[in-house]
Amino acid sequence: MKPLTEPRVSVPEDPAIAQLSFFRKVKFTWVGKNCLLGVDNQGKYGICWAYASTEAITAAYICYLEGGGDPTFKAAVGRLFQKGKFIKIKRFDVVWKKHNGLGINNMKRIEKAIEQQPLTCTIPYTRSGKKVYMGLTEKEKKIAARETQPKLHAILIVGYGKERGVEFYVAKNTYGKKWGYRGFGKIVRSLVIDLVCPIIE
Repeated sequence: MKPLTEPRVSVPEDPAIAQLSFFRKVKFTWVGKNCLLGVDNQGKYGICWAYASTEAITAAYICYLEGGGDPTFKAAVGRLFQKGKFIKIKRFDVVWKKHNGLGINNMKRIEKAIEQQPLTCTIPYTRSGKKVYMGLTEKEKKIAARETQPKLHAILIVGYGKERGVEFYVAKNTYGKKWGYRGFGKIVRSLVIDLVCPIIE
């Protein structure tokens, strides 16, 4: 198997990215709060779930055990990966599933969960790269319609907001910094299939 060339290791994000207008216009985001890793690129391999789960666990560790965003993030990650030190995960909790609907009570519950820690989610697979990604392109819809088993993609939800009347989640993808806005996008809420969070022991 040909090895991935990017990234070689995950590194902490640059907190300065939070000052960009793309992130200032959202209602809430974890970007710039010293709990996220930098944008990764999974290449051609179907390992999105591994990236999303790993970062959700890392963020949960920082949020809960390091006091909610460590200003010395590198030191926190260093402690996390010290020899013999492991994160104990109690379970993965399902915060929401599509069949539950997006009524006002569910919306508030989801937003409260996001404010506690980043969540993983599943969406229809797409390679689209738009600053504001609000669903599949027409071409992608035709491809999906021909597939008997729809392809899914796992990403990290790091915030939420509303733009031009559309409720969205701020998503951190694993297609590298050329996807969306420096690796991030705004995903219309109705596109998401489920939301899950790791519970740290």
